[in-house]
Amino acid sequence: MIGHRTPLRVVALLSVLLTVGCGAGSVPTVCPAIGWPVTLSVVDPADGPVVELCIDGDCASSAEPAERRDPASPVSGVDRSGSGWDFVLTVTRDEVSLRRLDADGAVLAERTVRPRWERTGGTAECGGPQRAVVRL
Repeated sequence: MIGHRTPLRVVALLSVLLTVGCGAGSVPTVCPAIGWPVTLSVVDPADGPVVELCIDGDCASSAEPAERRDPASPVSGVDRSGSGWDFVLTVTRDEVSLRRLDADGAVLAERTVRPRWERTGGTAECGGPQRAVVRL
C-alpha cells in the first residue's frame, strides 16, 4: 500500500539527484596563490665574461651576487647554464635589453629582444612556470 507521502518523497529525491547531476561540471577551479618562476635563458655563443639584462631601465649583471640585488628588482637571481645564463624574473616582459661586457665593463655586444614565453608546467586555468630562450 502506497501512502499519500510517497509521491512527494519520490519528487524530492529526483529533484536532489537532478540538481547534483547538473552542478557536477560547474565546480570552480581553485588556483594556488603562488608566484610562478619565470626564467629567461640567455644563450651567448661568444661566452663573454659578463652578461647584463635590462628591464625597464633596471639592469642585473651575471657578475652581481643574488644576495646584493634590490628586492624590488624584476630580476631575482642569475645562474650559469651551459653556454649562457638563466635570469630568474619576477614577471614576464615583452621586451628586454641584453649586453655582453668584458672584464673591465666595456660593452662588446648589445641587443634588444622580444622573448617568446612558454608555460612549462601548471595548467591553462591557473598558469604555471614560464621560460623563454633568447640569443645575445
